Amino acid sequence: MVLSDNGPPFNGNAIKQFFEAYGIEHKRITPYWPEANGITESLLPSCEKNQERDASTKDEEQRLKHKAHADSKRKTRPNNFQIGDRVLCKIPKANTLTPRYDPKPYTVCEIKGTQVKAKREDHIIVRNASFFKHFLESSTHPDIPEPVRTKRRPKYLAEYMCDPNEAEEEM
Repeated sequence: MVLSDNGPPFNGNAIKQFFEAYGIEHKRITPYWPEANGITESLLPSCEKNQERDASTKDEEQRLKHKAHADSKRKTRPNNFQIGDRVLCKIPKANTLTPRYDPKPYTVCEIKGTQVKAKREDHIIVRNASFFKHFLESSTHPDIPEPVRTKRRPKYLAEYMCDPNEAEEEM
């Protein structure tokens, strides 16, 4: 099995045919999320040194301990996305006027752990759950009227301004 981050070397037809010819399974990790590849890189040196089962359970315990520490430092929280939810996706910040999230919502179509696949019309994206936030629809309740603003004269201009209705009555 080969893990890749959908980089250009792994997107061509030649590599796809090579994997099929030798029966190699190609799994893609979440794009823009290097932590997803860190698991494999951290396990390789330990697997080469220790082939015993006890070592692998110890490695798993250490991995979970490190993950818990990293999660507490990053203040992570479990995602609560479900298939069919409408979400907004973070976009790269080009300048100070660029919004943090794309204003057009996506619909969640698949979830694998922290990897979320979302689509909008004919565009599909795959990101880590931290790139998404729930899209809040504007809630206008039919029974509650919209607030009406009334214009008031500033108090400091009260003696200089007159009401147009009062001006007509005096004439």
